[in-house]
Amino acid sequence: MLEITRQAVAILILMLLDVSEGFNIKGKIVGMPPEVKQIQDQNFPSPLLNGINFQSRFTIELLNIQEDNVVNSKRGVLNEKYEFDFQGVDEGEYELDVISQDFLLAAEKYKVKVGDHVEISEEAVGPYPGNKTVLATEEQPLMIEFKGYKEYYERQSSSLVEMLQGSPLGFIFANKTYTIMFCVCMVIIATPYVLQWVNPELAKQLQEIQQEGASRQRETAPTKIPVAPAETKNVKNSNSNSSTRRRRGH
Repeated sequence: MLEITRQAVAILILMLLDVSEGFNIKGKIVGMPPEVKQIQDQNFPSPLLNGINFQSRFTIELLNIQEDNVVNSKRGVLNEKYEFDFQGVDEGEYELDVISQDFLLAAEKYKVKVGDHVEISEEAVGPYPGNKTVLATEEQPLMIEFKGYKEYYERQSSSLVEMLQGSPLGFIFANKTYTIMFCVCMVIIATPYVLQWVNPELAKQLQEIQQEGASRQRETAPTKIPVAPAETKNVKNSNSNSSTRRRRGH
């Protein structure tokens, strides 16, 4: 009789501990195409190597909401079979976020009510919104259906800086010193042409100053003394005369 009483007390204590620990919320991604597993098997041969791991690219979060404010949150992790499990969830209202960087899911946000049982309903958000209510228990996890793949496109360069850096002269604008030198040279080259439209009188004065400076440089430049070609001819003639005289003497 004493042993039966002890067993009953032990069972009661276990039941109380089980109730105090809270509920377990389980979920699973279903409908994953077979090529996903093939890609992982080809690029992830060993569990010690960090290959293509689609499971790690899921964000699974259970947010405790009270009066539209997030009190605390729990992070979940997908296992190899695309299953997650939140253990020890207390009574209250929660928001369950299941977001993948690679795949489109039937729904990404769920409302979770934990009381006598777990009630999960889809929120009207995401690419495939729904409004049906799903009852999930420890024996029957939440089934989230795979819908397709996410495609990312490269953002087009819209700013002037990105356009200049992507041009053939991008190496100039990538360096601050080269950029300053390039801008100064462009200002020096373009100033006379711009002044002709903005202030023609000033442009004319600058042109006159340039012409005066060029003429002064010509005046102050050293003059080269030309060598008279006649002297060279006389030397040649004297040499030829001396040679003819020598021939006559012989």
